[in-house]
Amino acid sequence: MRYLSSALSDSECESFQKFWQQHEASRAYVNWEEKGKVLDRRLRVLPTDPEWDIIMRIASQNFSNIEDIWAAYQSQEFAHNLHIDEYAKEQPLPTYTCVLSVVTEPKFKTITWKETDPDNQAMQQKIMSFWDLDPRPEKMSTISQTEDLEQTPNWNGTYFVDYLKLDGIFSYKKGDGILFNARQYHCTSNWTKYPEFKTREFLQIHIVSKDIINLD
Repeated sequence: MRYLSSALSDSECESFQKFWQQHEASRAYVNWEEKGKVLDRRLRVLPTDPEWDIIMRIASQNFSNIEDIWAAYQSQEFAHNLHIDEYAKEQPLPTYTCVLSVVTEPKFKTITWKETDPDNQAMQQKIMSFWDLDPRPEKMSTISQTEDLEQTPNWNGTYFVDYLKLDGIFSYKKGDGILFNARQYHCTSNWTKYPEFKTREFLQIHIVSKDIINLD
């Protein structure tokens, strides 16, 4: 994980929040729905939008050989379970994910681990195989006890994430962000357990590049 300090200015954070308010009704789409309830809505940032220049600036600060960029402002009502990002998984070039916070809220976190897989199906197969291991390997951490990760895979209180190699924990700070390999295992903290929050909003960018960069 590469930490991006002050990647967005306060005015740019406010600009993206206004971007959502202005275009939510006409352009936002439903990315995830469960039992008739919309849990994830996204608003693409397009090259024709003024905000696209900000997206390009952030991408160009980290990459010199960019092949493709996807960006969206997102509003979610659920805690994202352990997963990988599958954007552009069919192509051989490295793909990276950038998460940027437009608010400061320590209870909102994105957590990444070193493990990778080509897609979520491969990850799920590894999780299912893990429950059958006897004996199981030693734990890599006790992160399930120190972070809000109740939504992640567990069997009778044994959490799979405790057996993964932790990469980093990003606590949301306005204007800051993180960059990581899109195929890394990652999730959000279970922020929905706190009744003061209804949604979590943030900016996400996927970058396909010929560059292979060191994220440590």
